[in-house]
Amino acid sequence: MRRPHLVAVALAILLASTSSNAAPITNGSFETGDFTGWSLIPAPGGFGFVAGNYTSIFSPPLFFFPTHGSFLAYLGGGQEGEYTTLGQFFDVAAGEVLSFDVFFKAEDANPANDDAFVNLFDGSLNFVANLFTANIVGVGDFGTTGWVHVTHTFPTSGTFLLLFGVRNDGGGVGTSVLGIDNVQQSSSPPPNGTLIPEPGGIWLLACALLGVAAAARSRRRFVSV
Repeated sequence: MRRPHLVAVALAILLASTSSNAAPITNGSFETGDFTGWSLIPAPGGFGFVAGNYTSIFSPPLFFFPTHGSFLAYLGGGQEGEYTTLGQFFDVAAGEVLSFDVFFKAEDANPANDDAFVNLFDGSLNFVANLFTANIVGVGDFGTTGWVHVTHTFPTSGTFLLLFGVRNDGGGVGTSVLGIDNVQQSSSPPPNGTLIPEPGGIWLLACALLGVAAAARSRRRFVSV
């Protein structure tokens, strides 16, 4: 990860959305249908979208659905070494909890090593914590982390910057994606969002339910004899 570029991006976000006007996280589930409340900075050739789902571009397709509400956001990197980023300044009280759901979907293969991060900075843009990291080496060729639920508790009050980013390593065949949903802050950790299984999971669940139903019918026949 190229830290100087990250700091430059954070500074750009600072100029786009003044931290002195920070408030609690807004539009954390993107239910406005857009990036209202957020600062999106696409890398050259990169992108950011709010949609009802994300479908991977290679066969067999994988489907990612919102974990909360009707929308999710997803980001794609651009030119080699450049991160597409999405950020928001927000205020917290001591003891409050930040939580969010995130996934990384590799749309490329080694030797490309597209990567993604979620970082936390303070109001002066000092690095505070890395909350999520993923890359192709970690998930494998065209692999995914699936939805991951992340929480962070703030020991002190203040203004912070939550920054999501994803980078295309260059070359390869596709642009990897970072998906985001259900960004919240609360006085205690909220329960995980309702995760919607991918089609394969739905099929396995259906088979299991059919098996249970068949076993129940067989048991009733046995008892009635």
